Amino acid sequence: MIPPLVGLVETASRCQREIYGLDPEQLSGEHRRAYIATMLAALHAEVVELGDEFPYRWWQEPSDIDDVAVSLEAADVLLFLANLCAVAGVDDSMLFGALQAKIAENAGRHLPIGGST
Repeated sequence: MIPPLVGLVETASRCQREIYGLDPEQLSGEHRRAYIATMLAALHAEVVELGDEFPYRWWQEPSDIDDVAVSLEAADVLLFLANLCAVAGVDDSMLFGALQAKIAENAGRHLPIGGST
């Protein structure tokens, strides 16, 4: 069992409230739609930035992976994702439950890396 990212959604919501004076869980109507659009655009940008930290271009010399840069970009991705969860009404318990269900589902349809069944 994978341990949960304890309080990820609540932490992101608290930061939004304390730093920006915004409570994602209380947004409605056009404000909610605009917030979701902004968070989706930011999430997309951060996933691209995370991808840029990995040497995936076959035409370039391979380079070392900067674990600090990867962790910072991954943290950005997680925060924007947690903000989206909060505005959608998904709490930490729901998110972790869905994560566990997906892991079990995926485990049943994928072969181990480098192996066979």
